[in-house]
Amino acid sequence: MTNRQKGIACAVTGGVFWGGSGVAGQYLLQDASFATEWIVTVRLVFGGLILLAMDAMSHHGDIFRVWKLRQNVVELLFFGVFGLMAVSYTYFASIRYGNAAAATVLQYLMPAFMASTRSCAIARRRAACRLAVSSSRCSARSSS
Repeated sequence: MTNRQKGIACAVTGGVFWGGSGVAGQYLLQDASFATEWIVTVRLVFGGLILLAMDAMSHHGDIFRVWKLRQNVVELLFFGVFGLMAVSYTYFASIRYGNAAAATVLQYLMPAFMASTRSCAIARRRAACRLAVSSSRCSARSSS
């Protein structure tokens, strides 16, 4: 199997698992009345264990090397809590109160929302700077 075929297989498998996760999450949250917190916790713990096992097999058991540098610890904890946990929780909370399709659309639109919000903030800041410069020029001219 070539690297391209492996990449395609991984992308297809990831998409299938992502879709299955949403549908299974919707069933568990809406029909079986599971708690969002429980699903997110179990999903992240088992996902982490699977990734650690895969890393141990490929790096011959040296999975704790990443914890030796303090900066790595801070970055991993920050990413884990504010990245993975927050995104997973909001995704499954969206499923609980809506459905898997709407939650997935919202999840994939978020980078566009963030980019447009940032763009608007930059545009407002530039406009405010232009106004301040224009005002200072006007006041300088009127005082002379």
